[in-house]
Amino acid sequence: MSNPKEILELRIQALEEQQKLELVLIKEDIRSIFSSLSPFEIIKNAISSENTSESLSSNLMGDVIGMSTGFISKKLMFGTTSNPFKKVIGSIMQFAIGRFVANNSERLQAIGEVLIQKLTPTQVFKGEEEK
Repeated sequence: MSNPKEILELRIQALEEQQKLELVLIKEDIRSIFSSLSPFEIIKNAISSENTSESLSSNLMGDVIGMSTGFISKKLMFGTTSNPFKKVIGSIMQFAIGRFVANNSERLQAIGEVLIQKLTPTQVFKGEEEK
């Protein structure tokens, strides 16, 4: 085995095997990264984390409500269309409405509560006087 050519071929073969092994490890790492970056995993990790605060949960809920509201408003305004112009305008509206609702979720919730209180009749009981 003193032949330099044989030594070089063995070294090349060993390096090729190492390269194959490293390629498999890189592919596994990429799969792991992609699975951890899926929206479901991000939400699950944000909610189940021990460091989750109440404000993070409320922000996350506001974002989910905002995205849902944007999607519903797009469907109500434009429905299902094949017109590319309407699709672009619908996506812009969906984003704008979703961001507005997500950024103002607490204020909109307070307004909703006030509207519900004003729209629902109040009952006066016998022992109470109307003011």
